[in-house]
Amino acid sequence: MRQWLPALDLVILDMMLPDVDGEYVCAQIRELSQTLPILPYTGKEEALPVLKDLACLPALIKPVLVPRLTQSLQAAFERPTPPVTESGALRFVRAQSYKVVQEQRARLSGRRIVVIATDDYLRSWLSQMISPVVTPMRAENPRALRKIMETLNVTAVISDGAMYSAIAPIIRPYGVPLILIAATPIQARALVKADVHRIFLMSDPSLGAKLRAAVDGLTSGEDAEGWLVDDIANLHGSTVIPAEILRRFADTVISVRELEVLWLEYHGLERAQIAAQLSISPSTVTTHWKNVQRKLELDREGVRKWFCEYIRSNS
Repeated sequence: MRQWLPALDLVILDMMLPDVDGEYVCAQIRELSQTLPILPYTGKEEALPVLKDLACLPALIKPVLVPRLTQSLQAAFERPTPPVTESGALRFVRAQSYKVVQEQRARLSGRRIVVIATDDYLRSWLSQMISPVVTPMRAENPRALRKIMETLNVTAVISDGAMYSAIAPIIRPYGVPLILIAATPIQARALVKADVHRIFLMSDPSLGAKLRAAVDGLTSGEDAEGWLVDDIANLHGSTVIPAEILRRFADTVISVRELEVLWLEYHGLERAQIAAQLSISPSTVTTHWKNVQRKLELDREGVRKWFCEYIRSNS
């Protein structure tokens, strides 16, 4: 805003921004210009009084169709900006906006941990876990992450495992530590790569504490070497399934042992032979089968067909 203010004719301002309330941004814009037209875009009707005090144009209430947006833009250029009205609510918003700016500047000058995930829930969840030790920066998509990497010095990036292929090429040129949260042990095994600093399991009850410790170590410079998953031996342990086959099931809910049972039957072994091969009882083999059927909501023949098709389609 400061850079482009002389060239601006109108600001369309979403009031539900990912990291700050739009009212605070609006108050800061008014510190730069008393007359620049601001068209709020909001679903928060309770915010309308303070927006009026901030000399905003009549707000667009979500959702807005294109014809309504066009009409509002035309009207915005035809009417003068109303005057700012001093009020208690406005003074509160203005004071809070100053605090937000100070916090943002402090954050940008210190430790920068970027959180990116497949959806907003995951971003919020991971951000909350590390918030006691650092203020995270959220990237909503790979494009936003790229912009952050290009413009700021980043300490580390935290993401869920499903985002690895999309974000790894963006992060790799900068040599920034990448911490991944794997949904399953199978996914964790598939993600053990040279450019991954650490891998944690989403189901780990100590995930929050471990994430905070990892972030603390990185930001204090005491964790330059890094390490991968806690039970690295288990993830690299011997299995009857080739590693490249296991990787094809990284996005499924089926466990390694359940896949081993399916794999051995796929190769013609009977229940007793599978039990002997895996050093488990025949009844445990049956239990694994039932678990797979429950997870996939398929009968036994349906599971066999799913397993065969999954191997072929991902080969």
